[in-house]
Amino acid sequence: MDFYCTNSISFFENDSNSETEKLFFLQSPPFFRASYNDGNLTIKLTLVTLGNFLIERINLLYVYLGDETRKELSLIQGSDVKKWVITLNIPNYYHNNFSFRFSISTKKGELFFDPNGLHKYSVDNLSNFKVYLNQDWHWIQESIIYHIFVDRFYGREFNVKSASDDQFDFMMGDLYGIQDKIRYLIDLGINTLCLTPVFSSTTNHRYDVENYFEIDEKLGGNLAFYQFMDECKNNGIRVILDGVFNHISRNSKLFLDGFINGKEPCANYFCTTDNLHGYECFWGVALLPKLNYRSSELRNYIFSNDNSVVKSWLGPPFDVDGIRIDACTMVGRYADVDLQKEILSGIYFSAKSKKRDCYILGENPFDPTDLTPFEHYDGITNYSGFYTPLLKWVCTGELETFEFVMHLNRFKALLGLGFLLRSQNFIGNHDKKRFFSILNKNRKLYHVSLAILFFYPGVPTLYYGEEYGLMDSSVENDSRMCMKWFDFTDCELEINEFIRRLIYIRNSHKFLSCGDVIFNYYDKDTLIFTRAYNDQYICALVSKSSSPELNTRFDFSFIAKFYGSDFFTEKFGQLVDICIENEICIVHGHLEKGVLLFSNHPL
Repeated sequence: MDFYCTNSISFFENDSNSETEKLFFLQSPPFFRASYNDGNLTIKLTLVTLGNFLIERINLLYVYLGDETRKELSLIQGSDVKKWVITLNIPNYYHNNFSFRFSISTKKGELFFDPNGLHKYSVDNLSNFKVYLNQDWHWIQESIIYHIFVDRFYGREFNVKSASDDQFDFMMGDLYGIQDKIRYLIDLGINTLCLTPVFSSTTNHRYDVENYFEIDEKLGGNLAFYQFMDECKNNGIRVILDGVFNHISRNSKLFLDGFINGKEPCANYFCTTDNLHGYECFWGVALLPKLNYRSSELRNYIFSNDNSVVKSWLGPPFDVDGIRIDACTMVGRYADVDLQKEILSGIYFSAKSKKRDCYILGENPFDPTDLTPFEHYDGITNYSGFYTPLLKWVCTGELETFEFVMHLNRFKALLGLGFLLRSQNFIGNHDKKRFFSILNKNRKLYHVSLAILFFYPGVPTLYYGEEYGLMDSSVENDSRMCMKWFDFTDCELEINEFIRRLIYIRNSHKFLSCGDVIFNYYDKDTLIFTRAYNDQYICALVSKSSSPELNTRFDFSFIAKFYGSDFFTEKFGQLVDICIENEICIVHGHLEKGVLLFSNHPL
C-alpha cells in the first residue's frame, strides 16, 4: 500500500490505484471539542473519510495511568462521506495536558495517524495531538504585535542617521515618541506592543539593566512610562515588556553593593569564579554579570515577593500586560546545577498570581522541546517552528516545499496547536538582519513571507519598519536602523498597502486566532494551506516562482463537502481565474504578488 500525506490530509491507494480514501482531521471545531471542569475531562472527536472505503476501523490511542488505552470510534455511514466519532469522558483527571493519536485499520494493515500524518509503524507520544488543559483561550491569540527597538523608533529629540554597531550610539527614540505614534499604530491595525528593554542602562539596547525599578531617563523616566501606559490603555493597546533575568549591569547598584562590597542581602546574587573578572559573565561579556538563582534572596527580589520586579510592573500604577523572558533557555542554568524549570515556574506562577491574564513569552531561538512540557510560558518566540524554516524555504532555498511543510508539521506537533496559537511568529527582530534585505528587495517573496506570517497559526509580529520593507543594504545587520517616517518610495507604499490589507483580514476573521491548519497542496514553488474553525475557512495560495504565470490544480473535496463550493476571493489586484470542476480547484493567471486568498466569508 502506498500513501501520501500532507499533515491532516492523507490519501490511501490500493495496489491497482483504483481505490482512494481521503482522511481529514482538524484539531478545532467541529472536528475537535474539549472541556475540562473540576478534574473531569471530556473530548469529542470526529474524523472524516471521503471516497472508496478502505478503512475498516479507527481507534483512539492515549496513555492513562501509564497504560496505553484504545477506544474504538463509531462509524456514521454516508453516501460518499464517513464520519468516525467518539466522545471520551475521563473523571478525576488531574493533569496539565492530554495527548492522543489514532490507529487506522485498513484492508492492507494498520497505520498510525498523528499531526505529522500517517505512519506504517507506531510513533512516539511526543508528537501526539496535544490538549493543554490549564491554558484557556488567551487575548494574545487575537493580537497583532508590533515589536519596537525603542531607541530607533521615534522621539521628541529623534536623531535620524545611519545606525552603527556601537551600543553607546543613541538616536534618542523615547516613550514620548511611541506615544506620539499611537494613532499611527492603531490605524495600521496594531493592538499589542512589545518593547525592547526600557530600564535604566548605559547602552542603546538596554539589556544591561542598572535598575529594574527605574525607566531609563533618556526614555522619559517612570513618569513618561506611566503616561505611555495610560495612552495605550485608553486606546485598547496592550504592552509587553522585555524581562532581562539572566544578568544585570556591572554598573548596577546591586552588583556594586553585592559583589564589590559584599553587602546583604545581595552579596550572593552573583556567581564567583576564578576567571579574570572574578564573577561569571553572561556570554563572556564583562558588562553582564550572570545572576545566581541559587540565592533565595535573589528569587524574592526578581519574582517571589509582593514588591518583586515581576509583580511590581504587572501591578499598579503601570499594569503592563505581559513579560518577554529574554533568553529563557539560559535562565537558572549553571555548570553544576540546572534550576531552569524551577526558576521559570516561579516567574510564571508569581506573574499569574499578580495578573491572571498576563502574557508570559519565552524567547527561545533553539529546539523548543528543551522547554517541554510548556507549563512555564504562555508562548515562545517561534524560531524553530516558523522563522528558520520560512527563511530556508523563501530566502535561501535550502528547503524544498515538501521539507518546509514537514518541518512546520513537525514543530506544530511538538508544540501542540494550543501552544502554537499563543506563540510569536515573526520574520524579523532586533537580532536578525531584516527579511527584505535578505531577500535582496524581492517584493514577491516578501509578500509570500508576510502572507504566511499572518495566516499560519500563531501570533503575527511585525518588527518596526517591516510595514514599509525597511532595510539598509549598506550595513551587514540593519536590524536596528532608524524608523523611516517620510519620503516613502512607491515600493514602500505598495508594501504598506499590502500589509494593511493582511492585517485587516486577520483582524476581521477572529477564527484565525484558534483554527487549525491543513496543507492542501504543494509543488516546487507553490504552497496552499487552509485555516478552518467551525463553519469558516480561509485558504491561502502562495507562489515563490520567479514567473508570474500560475496554473495549479488541487483537491477541493474536503472544503466543498463541509464548507460549500461558493467562495469570496482576495486577488490583490492580480488577474487570476479560479473555478471548481468535479471538486478540483483550478487556479490560472498572473500572480505577480505571489499571494491569493479565498474564503467562504467575505474578505
